[in-house]
Amino acid sequence: MNFGVPVLWAEPIEHIEDECYVCCNYKFGQKRTRKQEYRGTKWVQLPLPHSYNIPVPKKPNPSIALTYETESVDNEAQHSQYQPSNIVPNCGHEEFSQDDFNNVVKEMKLSQRNSILLASKLRAKKLLGTGTHVYAARGRQQYDLLDAVKIPFQDPKTQYIDEDGHDGFPAFGFKLGSDVKIAHRQLLPDKLPAEFSILISAKPRSRRAGFIFAVVNPYDTVVELGVKVTPEGTTSTILSLFYTNATEISSQSIANFTVNRFYGKWTRFAFKISIENVTLYFNCNETETVAIKKEPLELIFDSASTLYIAQAGPTLSEPYEQAVRSRSRQSAFSSERCDATTRPVATLL
Repeated sequence: MNFGVPVLWAEPIEHIEDECYVCCNYKFGQKRTRKQEYRGTKWVQLPLPHSYNIPVPKKPNPSIALTYETESVDNEAQHSQYQPSNIVPNCGHEEFSQDDFNNVVKEMKLSQRNSILLASKLRAKKLLGTGTHVYAARGRQQYDLLDAVKIPFQDPKTQYIDEDGHDGFPAFGFKLGSDVKIAHRQLLPDKLPAEFSILISAKPRSRRAGFIFAVVNPYDTVVELGVKVTPEGTTSTILSLFYTNATEISSQSIANFTVNRFYGKWTRFAFKISIENVTLYFNCNETETVAIKKEPLELIFDSASTLYIAQAGPTLSEPYEQAVRSRSRQSAFSSERCDATTRPVATLL
């Protein structure tokens, strides 16, 4: 090799004409010659010839055996560069414990999906302690169905932001013709437990019946899980909870509750589903409990089911004009939960 050290290249951070190797050594229209002297720059070091400090390497003599002296070291410090070391380096950072992670999720009011995303980022950077998991408030799994809404809106003509939200918070609004949908597996688990809850904060803008949300089978013919609002007369509204095995051929409403009409008013209501009954909480008050017979006890969604917001799909249709909370948080069932912020549309706990 003619040079002891070859050309060393570094990636330039910015382009400065006086420090650019091409600009300094290759002028437009200028012919290069053998006698041209090239100039090194901040980002390019020219090759260095052999010298006293950079001698020409000699070919080793194969007849001379090479021996190395090794020092005796203790077993703990003895390790090979080809094997992982058993010495843990002091990298100077602290990992998030379970309590630390739970506090961050609580303070930032993160949804289940965003909590999982944060955990994956921290774990990739080795900042999450061993055994740290993602939990919702009070250890409950929590799913925010409004995560199905994409920003910016897919259709601004049928989706909007309602600035006059509950407690002054903005809300998502849906008009007739809106088509917010997502594969249910992107937000919900494959199976719901025998006992769970659904929390809703909404302001109806239509006097016609419609679904606030619905998880529908692949044929768009059966509502596996959903909540429907149906006006009754001029003073009442029926809230219906749909819970249907994916193998059934028609949708099953397992509980119906009659409440005062709340057209044009922000209203919070919730269903607490247990093994044998469903309890309705309306405006933070326990209103009624009805006995039910669930089949199956744990609802298993079809793997190709679709989650629809403010409708039940193209076949069943029944769209619903409404505004729903765009920011919310909920952890438990009690009258005290009205003092806290609540999640929009439907939050499954």
